[in-house]
Amino acid sequence: MPWNSINDLPENIRKTLPSKAQEIFLNAFNSAWTGPCKDDPGKRETCAFQQAWGAVKNLCRQEGDKWVSKAAINSEPTPFIIAAAQSPILISGPLIEINKKNLNDWDNPEEENE
Repeated sequence: MPWNSINDLPENIRKTLPSKAQEIFLNAFNSAWTGPCKDDPGKRETCAFQQAWGAVKNLCRQEGDKWVSKAAINSEPTPFIIAAAQSPILISGPLIEINKKNLNDWDNPEEENE
């Protein structure tokens, strides 16, 4: 039984997951329900729940009764100027550090930024 919105999710999921994780759960569950889990009607719901929780666990970790994002994302714009340009350009957005892994074990290797 796929859900139409976050408001349709079970109460325990709405209470423990942050809103972004609820969206991920909803989308992963619905995608699994209509995708890889549809071939086994007897295990369809269990399969979809496993897929949804797997998606949430990739991006969040549990702290007590709540779930929090694994990666602390700096949402504040970090301005910097390209000094070598003839006309300096101001670019703002989240800063991505080179050669530093985040909590999801992702990084941005220096050799890929040349």
